[in-house]
Amino acid sequence: MMLYREVENRTDMTLGISIEQQIPIYPILEREIDTIPLDFQITDKGALIDLFICGEPGMKLEAMLMQYRPTRIGECLILRMSADEMVTASEILGKIDEIPRSVRGSLYLKDGKINVEYRVNECGKKQMTSVMGDVMEMKNHISIVDIGPGGSGIASIEAVNSRIPLSVVAYEVDILQDLHIANEECYIEYNFHGEEKRGFRAMIHTQNDTEIKYLDSPFLREIQRFSVEAKVPKAAILARPVEGVYRSFTFLPSVMRDAHLSILYSAARKYPESGFTLVASRSYSRDVWNWV
Repeated sequence: MMLYREVENRTDMTLGISIEQQIPIYPILEREIDTIPLDFQITDKGALIDLFICGEPGMKLEAMLMQYRPTRIGECLILRMSADEMVTASEILGKIDEIPRSVRGSLYLKDGKINVEYRVNECGKKQMTSVMGDVMEMKNHISIVDIGPGGSGIASIEAVNSRIPLSVVAYEVDILQDLHIANEECYIEYNFHGEEKRGFRAMIHTQNDTEIKYLDSPFLREIQRFSVEAKVPKAAILARPVEGVYRSFTFLPSVMRDAHLSILYSAARKYPESGFTLVASRSYSRDVWNWV
């Protein structure tokens, strides 16, 4: 049975971009928090970012943050704010997303700047070079902060866990026929930054190769739709066939675990034929790589 640690180094380069952003609330946040996880989306009304203020810092700042009407999920306050610079930056991020063997990793606010980290396979270095040329020509508030060897998937997840504690939720469903993936030895690594008409882009790792496919399933679309509505971010989504069924591993903030479980059970009720089975729900530790 293939494990993720056997393929995690197939994205062997790191790319980091920093985006200056005027966030009026940042002077308040930096009193208690050094690094703030975030998510963003581009809408017809502009760019929006969600800042995740969790645990003790959120409790300390809650009274001051109420004027911004945060959403509370468990022990986490979510602040949704406009982010004008992300409209321009999204063009660059979109080009990086289109590099075939690329995976968007951490997004976080630090020192008043939005940081976006990617893992990219070396075969995409020419495209990466072209994108970096575009960044240099733009001469605005976007800069390259890191590019070079070292793009381990496990290290990327552990970096996120150092900023906000993660959990892993694993489940099985009978959807391999939807995905047109045979019950063979392979590993699926998603780049779940968005949904396209063709489905969700993923790297399919086999013992000797990696290819890009667009995978689609009503069950997966339902989970993604609920997740966007509920503002539940993901650090990583991995999967593999196991004894004729699809087994998925989702890494997400621990404070969002119950919300994610609720989404899974809602999708299972809508698609009872999927045969949904919960496999695991636990806090992240390095031991997970013995079974993920």
